[in-house]
Amino acid sequence: MKKILFLVLLLAAAMFALAACRGGGNGGDGPVATPTPVVTPPPALTPADPPPPPPAPPGTREYILARAAAMTPAPGSYIVNATITRPDSNMLSSAWSNPAPNAQARVMMGGISTMGRNHVNDFFPNPLVMVDGAWPEITDLPNGDRRYTFTIYTDLVFSDGTPITAYHFGGGLAFAISYQWTSIVPSNFVLPHMAYRGPFLAGEIDVLPSVRIYNERQFSLTKLAEYLPNFWEASANMNVGPSPLHMYGIEAHDNGDGVFLTAIGGGPFTVDALRERVLGGVETFVQHLDPDGNPMYDSDGNPTGEYFTDGLKFRPTVVSGPYMFDSVDVGNGVLTMVANPNFPGTWDGYRPRIERVIWRMTPAPIMVDALATGLAHVAENVNDGTTIGDALDVLVGGGTHTFITYAQNGQLFTQFHVDTGPTQFVEVRQALSFLQDRHAMNEEVGRGFTAVAHGPWSEAWWWHQEAVDRGLYDRVTIYSLNIARAIELLEQGGWNYNADGSAFVQGVDELRHKWVDEWDWGRDEDGEIERIYREGGVAIRSNKVYTGERVLMPLIINWMVRAVDYPFRDALERTFFDNVAYAGGLVIQERSALWSGALSSGYAFAGGRFEMHTLGVTMAITWSPWIQARLDAIPAQNWHQADSPRWRDLAHNIMIQDITTPEGREGFIAAYIDYMEYRTYHAFTLPFNSAVVHDFIPVGLGGWFNTALWAFPEAIQRAYWR
Repeated sequence: MKKILFLVLLLAAAMFALAACRGGGNGGDGPVATPTPVVTPPPALTPADPPPPPPAPPGTREYILARAAAMTPAPGSYIVNATITRPDSNMLSSAWSNPAPNAQARVMMGGISTMGRNHVNDFFPNPLVMVDGAWPEITDLPNGDRRYTFTIYTDLVFSDGTPITAYHFGGGLAFAISYQWTSIVPSNFVLPHMAYRGPFLAGEIDVLPSVRIYNERQFSLTKLAEYLPNFWEASANMNVGPSPLHMYGIEAHDNGDGVFLTAIGGGPFTVDALRERVLGGVETFVQHLDPDGNPMYDSDGNPTGEYFTDGLKFRPTVVSGPYMFDSVDVGNGVLTMVANPNFPGTWDGYRPRIERVIWRMTPAPIMVDALATGLAHVAENVNDGTTIGDALDVLVGGGTHTFITYAQNGQLFTQFHVDTGPTQFVEVRQALSFLQDRHAMNEEVGRGFTAVAHGPWSEAWWWHQEAVDRGLYDRVTIYSLNIARAIELLEQGGWNYNADGSAFVQGVDELRHKWVDEWDWGRDEDGEIERIYREGGVAIRSNKVYTGERVLMPLIINWMVRAVDYPFRDALERTFFDNVAYAGGLVIQERSALWSGALSSGYAFAGGRFEMHTLGVTMAITWSPWIQARLDAIPAQNWHQADSPRWRDLAHNIMIQDITTPEGREGFIAAYIDYMEYRTYHAFTLPFNSAVVHDFIPVGLGGWFNTALWAFPEAIQRAYWR
């Protein structure tokens, strides 16, 4: 069995831009501070011993299938996962929103794929999918591109009994970047390494030459030379899952030159028909309710809630994974999945033994009571110190639950939008970072279970630990509370005027201004947002157009945050506003929103309305800053820094390292440190903490195995009620 020698983590779309600002430890622009390591405090009780890690795949496919087939859900069994985030009605794509329950549910609906992945993030051929458990055949083409040919078994089926063939794998690749699909769902991050992606995505060609389907058992994918080599090319890069094309009313064909898509029966595959399936139907509004069942309203008195229809976005009908969508109650924040009877099993021979999985929105202040009374059963990935302490005392001390701990694979962070408003200037982003007392916040809320994070990383990454040993903290900027430094940065950045152009006087005047070239929202001839502006005579992609005027920009920051009752967010708000008021000359206009609203505002340009956006994100499985740097169009996440040649070069230097050799491993660590130095200096985002998170598991639940790199969708497939 071929195994990779590294752990790969990809930050989900919103985490690509995480950063802080340049090295406080190397004579940079920040005060020198000693980083606080993440240390597990002595717990009141001893964590439970987890079950042994899953073994390597058994010797034969027949054995794996037989082992999995013997596992069936106990009739009427269910488990309730307490979550602080409200599930929303979008079940089909993270491009609309991505609250944690929905993200976990999507993973569970799409479980079949060409690669397996174990608890330490090794990738290998899935023995249930790939014939003879073989790796794809690799062919290097004369132009430097690389073709991967997959040979799959054809005895697996979707949840509705439809056989899964190479047409669902290869056709799914074409569907993901088709202009029909992307006209409904923005897909900046989908398959950027695929040859011919650009013209197919734009609808300039109808046949995709980089994907071939030879028969029901074989398909191939061709990737661009410019993405080769890279350190995850021979592992996660080979992971392809099938798409239930018939659910969308389409089918895939190959004409000898590549794959193309039609409606079922051969008619045209149209945007209108797809939109009707995905979004169509009569809209229904459901108002959100608080934990006591009372209707919720925003700060303006308008009811908060969601619109949904009978479209596939809200009610997908066909899946390949272990669980199927059952229902979602957006009012009460309850999402339910039910076991898929046609799921063949995991790579190591497990099928669901719990019939229903339920996510129930459970705010932190009532979480322990909810678990103690049976309203919920499991609380996983808990990082709030008060909740952890109470749960150790009440649940573990009371004998109803056990617990396990591991490094958090995620962060709470503030994203600064660098394409609009005052935060387009690095001095403002740095100043805002120096006005946040993250140490006090972690002491207040983390209670010893969290520590300040100084960059976009996870303590679970092996390369991060090695980078720390090689001087990472001497190179990155460390932002501790420093109001005087924040004021100094604003003055250096030119924020020294009043609205009438007179000199701003610290402690006397109310609002700083800066002379800037005026940027207006504009539309091109097709009505799309104009994405070209000029800076020093160089054209750069953006969502602004330069008007040629000089104007005074006020130092007003619009901040989008999620709703209250999230402890870290509440602590941030209290300390941040006090520090901003003390600094003077700066106004923060706060806009709170429920989770889905905050996400949609942060992930999109949001009409230039918000310069800051605070949210938490769980990191996914393949980390690659190069993906973002090579996008053809500016990403939807307001990451204008992708246009920086230096940023692109640093990302490329990480990608090309071959860490299967000692020299490549050292080069990888060095490139990672260089990259983080740049990212933290430019303060694209400011992370708040790293955490030692806890899972609290009822004593009657067996088989629970979780790690920073595996997470709930994997753990629940192997769990069972004793």
